[in-house]
Amino acid sequence: MNEKFEKSAPNKEELERYSKIYNKGKKYFLSKNDLKKAYRMDELYLQLPSNIREKLPKIQVDINKHNEDAKTIGKNQYEKAKSMKENTFRERVTKYIEYSKVLCYDKSIRDTILTDRKKIEDKIEKTMDYKIVGGNDELLNSKIAENYRGYIEYNSFINTKDNPDTILEITTKLIEYTPDKIKEKKYMNDFDEIYTDENGKEVTNTVKYLKRHFFKTSNMKVEVKYKLTSTLTGEVILQGSKALDYEEYTYWDTYTVISGTLKDRSQFYQDGKEETLSDKERFFREMAIKILRVINQELKKLQDYDFLKIYIS
Repeated sequence: MNEKFEKSAPNKEELERYSKIYNKGKKYFLSKNDLKKAYRMDELYLQLPSNIREKLPKIQVDINKHNEDAKTIGKNQYEKAKSMKENTFRERVTKYIEYSKVLCYDKSIRDTILTDRKKIEDKIEKTMDYKIVGGNDELLNSKIAENYRGYIEYNSFINTKDNPDTILEITTKLIEYTPDKIKEKKYMNDFDEIYTDENGKEVTNTVKYLKRHFFKTSNMKVEVKYKLTSTLTGEVILQGSKALDYEEYTYWDTYTVISGTLKDRSQFYQDGKEETLSDKERFFREMAIKILRVINQELKKLQDYDFLKIYIS
């Protein structure tokens, strides 16, 4: 409701509802010994403009106790953060974020928290380079290398070749590549051509025609394996494998009169034109991009430790 009150002045009913929600919530959290959530209720109230707080006489917050609660919560959260494990990448990131959350409670231990957080920050892997390992197709490997920088991005790591903290190994196995495969289906049907004869009479001329439907595809199947390893600890942070397909297709129809003669062919169906699919080099590039996007999605699932986003200081 805080956001709503910031946009427009609340009416009497809304103020009454806010008071009930606050008092009921505060009482409930205290009954559950959840000091942190009870403190958060007070924080939300105190963030309201003073002219609105004045209209909420049923809510009373003891500022001194509120500040003492902040110190208690800060101390408890700090001790919790200190006791957290830091053996793996995920544990270190989680611990860093937990330290960041504590900073907003007790300013008296702020410097201590920042010092401890810096220690854990120094242990977190932040940079990454890649290595193409094995594989059975040089063209596919080359396309992965050419497009890596453009599609492995916006994840938890900064790409670098200068002493990276992690190495991403990529191995691809080409299972199948079938270019320009055409399937044809034939259909027989009648076409009624309507025209006016020399006597001005409307006449129907029926011809039989053959419709040929063409469906052209290029497809590719690969198996990709990926593994992200810390160069600082040797930990395998992420690994997996996926079977991927890529396909392009086009289709068109042609029509041939096989019985009878058309008076005016402009009334008849027009033949479609065959379109060209990607050549081998472009096709392999598209598959390489798909591979990189899939790997990048897995990288983005790792807990985000973009320090510009979570840095609270």
